[in-house]
Amino acid sequence: MAERRLTLLGLPSELRSEIFSHLVVRDTPVEPWDTFNYLQNFSPALLRVSRLVYREASFLLYSQNRFDVTVAQPDDVVSFLRKIGRRNAAYVRHVIIDFPFYEEGPLDVTLDEVNLRILAAFQKFCPNLRTLTTSIACKDGAGSILDDLKTEQLKTEVVGHVNAHFRAITSLRKIVVEVHKKWEDAALKETMERCGWTVKAATDGDDDEWNNSTEGEDDDDDEGDEDSDEGSDDGDDEDESDESDDGDEDGDDEVSDSDVDMDKGSQLVFFPGLAPGSVGFV
Repeated sequence: MAERRLTLLGLPSELRSEIFSHLVVRDTPVEPWDTFNYLQNFSPALLRVSRLVYREASFLLYSQNRFDVTVAQPDDVVSFLRKIGRRNAAYVRHVIIDFPFYEEGPLDVTLDEVNLRILAAFQKFCPNLRTLTTSIACKDGAGSILDDLKTEQLKTEVVGHVNAHFRAITSLRKIVVEVHKKWEDAALKETMERCGWTVKAATDGDDDEWNNSTEGEDDDDDEGDEDSDEGSDDGDDEDESDESDDGDEDGDDEVSDSDVDMDKGSQLVFFPGLAPGSVGFV
């Protein structure tokens, strides 16, 4: 009796997902425009193996990685989300952006239009976004970008305005704000926490969460496991995801069906910074 040949697609979907995760999920944030670091310990070419592998691995690639767009312009973000297609954009769960505040003076409360446009792009293209991470830490000291505002009322006003824009993304479940460990502003920290933000002290890549609670993070991991099982199905859930976006006012004009439907084409899609054709079929 001939031995049965074991193939990748013959493995249980849970085991395939674990294998794929080692190849397309990174421990550090992904910057789509950082060519050198993007290719280190990262194997997106896996997505070219087959359509089934593409469906399963692309879900992990987009849902489990944290995408850092702090160096991006709004047009870059929109271009990236269009290139990966509506289905893959709907998988995106975790993003890192700049805090949308621009200081014009100690008595001015001005929100940064560039980062507000980036927020709007994620709101439009990523209906399942779960975690948004930002930072108010100064790059050249232990303070925050809000320290020069003259009154606590102005700081509270900034946080309120920013929170309104964050909460416009109704799918968000966690907002993380990073600060320097030596930063001390108990009143502002309390204001942020009243908005439901998680305040974390970060320096030199070493994160310590101020409120020792890890509520929400375990839940996110569980959700990822459940969603991963869905991504291994025959695509019914993915099609529903596409249909749910059809109601967007401008979506049909800006994202063509060929960008999102695997059954209607074999167009190659790649991340900016990677060689064309290095990611897979869509």
